[in-house]
Amino acid sequence: MDRVIKVGVPASAVMARRAGMALKYIKKKDINLKFTSCKVKISDRLPYRALLNDLEQGLIDLAVVEYEELLNEDYKNILYNLTVAMVLPQGDTRDVLITKKKFHNHFAFAVVECSSSNSADYIKNMYDGVSCRGVCGATGVEIKRLQSGLCDALVLPADYVRILNLDRVRGLKYNYFCNTYDDLNVKAVWVVMARRDDNALLAPLMSLSDVDTLHRIANINQIV
Repeated sequence: MDRVIKVGVPASAVMARRAGMALKYIKKKDINLKFTSCKVKISDRLPYRALLNDLEQGLIDLAVVEYEELLNEDYKNILYNLTVAMVLPQGDTRDVLITKKKFHNHFAFAVVECSSSNSADYIKNMYDGVSCRGVCGATGVEIKRLQSGLCDALVLPADYVRILNLDRVRGLKYNYFCNTYDDLNVKAVWVVMARRDDNALLAPLMSLSDVDTLHRIANINQIV
């Protein structure tokens, strides 16, 4: 195929890294496709809206997105002309509690910044006296907040932490756990989206999906 495929790369460290990982995964399959990256500005509240809008309008050809995020009703109208072209291997479905090493054994009454209401509920159920609040920024920002003493602990998706290679920061202690409040079938699942009418792309990509991950999400209320 002589066509150069335009892949949307958002201004988000996690999303950009995942897009790069997806391209690496595709290229290892030795299919005859050429790619180029196109930067996309995103918002904090609905990080995938601009990316999916660009895809629908034909400004880009592929978008790598987090499947669980797309189940949000706010994306429903955008997805009408789009479809999942490929399902990537599922990432780490755990959450991780991060503290400073010297603090970890004195957790009572800690102020914990959590990435979701589910993770906050889990931590409050596990530890007496903790105070939970939402995160104030991206994963890298949160790590710096912890190091600076602006909070006592973090609860973040292990998938994000590992994607960004922030799982071995000196002076920090990591406690991984399965958050039973979450749906682990869809957590840490990333998919490649394309337009429904782009048969030239859908045909080669659909056969590359990770079978195990595809089966995990097959029985839920799908977006496609």
